[in-house]
Amino acid sequence: MTPLQQFASILRKAQLENIDNIYMNNIPEEQMDNVNLTIALAQGVRVDPTRFGSNDFFGVANEVELQIFYKKDLDFDTSQLELQIMKLLTHNDWKPVNIEDHALDPDTQQEYITMYFRNNQTLNEKGEIIK
Repeated sequence: MTPLQQFASILRKAQLENIDNIYMNNIPEEQMDNVNLTIALAQGVRVDPTRFGSNDFFGVANEVELQIFYKKDLDFDTSQLELQIMKLLTHNDWKPVNIEDHALDPDTQQEYITMYFRNNQTLNEKGEIIK
């Protein structure tokens, strides 16, 4: 399972009450203009080698972007949902590294937020993930 798949799996298993759908990489075309649902979109951002020594590296840092597009007729506290997501992911070894302010999607006029999370993995000498 890729880091992005692991990330999305954590969100899906949590069955967050106010998120209707969670997608990876892109939102299906038939959902693009649906402003009646709150949709989360997770995308891989970067993979950086870490833990350098002896002309090698023994870790990778995976970064994932999470965008949440809020339904237009909001009936819940977005801040509470965002904090719940940050806690959930932190407890699953994905640390928040940048949380941007809310913005307005120019196409749908939906409010959305962009959040970035990082997970560090340790590798053995063969490059296999051990943690």
